[in-house]
Amino acid sequence: MPDKKKKKHSPELPERAEDHGKSTSDFYDLKTDAVEKLVTASKENVPAVSDEEIAKVSGRKKFRIPNIVKVMFIKFWFHGAICFFFFLGLGTYVTGIYDMIFVLMIATGVVTDLLTNKLIRFIEPEEGANDRYLMVRTRKYWSFPLNLLYAVPVVYCIVSVYGAINMAVTGIAGEDATVLSVGPLLYGVFGLIIDQALVGARNLFTKILSDAKSSAVR
Repeated sequence: MPDKKKKKHSPELPERAEDHGKSTSDFYDLKTDAVEKLVTASKENVPAVSDEEIAKVSGRKKFRIPNIVKVMFIKFWFHGAICFFFFLGLGTYVTGIYDMIFVLMIATGVVTDLLTNKLIRFIEPEEGANDRYLMVRTRKYWSFPLNLLYAVPVVYCIVSVYGAINMAVTGIAGEDATVLSVGPLLYGVFGLIIDQALVGARNLFTKILSDAKSSAVR
């Protein structure tokens, strides 16, 4: 005799109290108002959500490098790179000390305008947030000659620091003492410190002028 096929019965789920009296079509009704809000969502009508709230919802803690640390590292790295590629790389071709200082000034101005400042602006959390770390803040074409001019005191101060340290060493230990040689790491540190000192002086001077104008208006 042919085997009788057994009918498969799907298990019946218990009916919930809140589903009592609902037809099948009720479960497929779209919430048109919610869909419309989602479709028409924009920056203006969506409430701002802080990073802390997003972190609470996601349940994951992300380690983020502070913005100021990234800015300082970029400045340090590019000053060190200028020393490596221009001072050490062209040292056998440019033998005069003043000629080398001139080359370093030109290189510092070009790199600052085309690479350093652009990268610092690229990583800023919002537009203009990193301007306080820059000496030349304009984004127009005349930022290039301004950065070339700004490179003059920066390189001059770096060379002066090396000269002052070596004069102090020879004055204490004598002429036969080992003087401080120029290298990318220390050059980068000196360049970072001097650049931030000059930018800090500019910010302080600007704040003093702003406070003076505010007092005069009152």
